Amino acid sequence: MTILVLESPIGLRRLCRLTGARPAWVAELVELGVLEVRGERPGRWRFDDEALSRSLRARRLAIDLGLNPPGIALALDLADRLRRTRRELDALRGLPAGP
Repeated sequence: MTILVLESPIGLRRLCRLTGARPAWVAELVELGVLEVRGERPGRWRFDDEALSRSLRARRLAIDLGLNPPGIALALDLADRLRRTRRELDALRGLPAGP
């Protein structure tokens, strides 16, 4: 797993350049709760490391599997739940925490 670290939050344009996404697609992900954003409107939106990472994962799901934004929201939610469940199970087993 690659960890992305931004020096400071980025705007919508930069997020789109880094991910190859269109602003309308990003806006739909924000509306669905896939991406967390600071700012009240698209021109003032700011995205952090986690939002960049999630948007890159979302793009891969869209391109590789042909998922639409609601499908991406579901897939990422299920992946997050699975990751949390595995961490909890590892903790119960006394294993070191994974990613």
